[in-house]
Amino acid sequence: MWKNIAKELATELKEVTERFVIALQQNDLEVCRSLSFQAQTKLTEMFRELRNSQDHNEIPNKLGKNSSLGYFQEADSNCDEFSIFKTQRSFFNRNEELTLRDCANAVFHCKQRDYYVDPDGTHWLMYITDRKQLVIIDIKKVCDVIIANI
Repeated sequence: MWKNIAKELATELKEVTERFVIALQQNDLEVCRSLSFQAQTKLTEMFRELRNSQDHNEIPNKLGKNSSLGYFQEADSNCDEFSIFKTQRSFFNRNEELTLRDCANAVFHCKQRDYYVDPDGTHWLMYITDRKQLVIIDIKKVCDVIIANI
């Protein structure tokens, strides 16, 4: 039940994200703001349904592991890691152990958030959590993993 809702929301979120990237590349800030609000709502709902699905054993908690969803490490309060990620990606190592549950937890426990779109159009969501974790996710990959595995 919950997993089907999560899959539907992932499909919708992927579409909204793609439209957001295009609007950003065209410097259409009004459309970006509208799409950003839609995306945040869908993202939160998608991860809520995903966690419900995992809590009721519809899908495994380790879904997404080994899918290269993004970066996951301890946050360093002495630097602006979001800016470093945007300008010096070589300081970050892709974490193969990041699961969809980790991504959901980052959304629900975030103290700081930001986004970044690479020149190639990759849309990154970046979170620092109340648990002092830095989680940076490729939202398209997250949606693709949900769509393909549910």
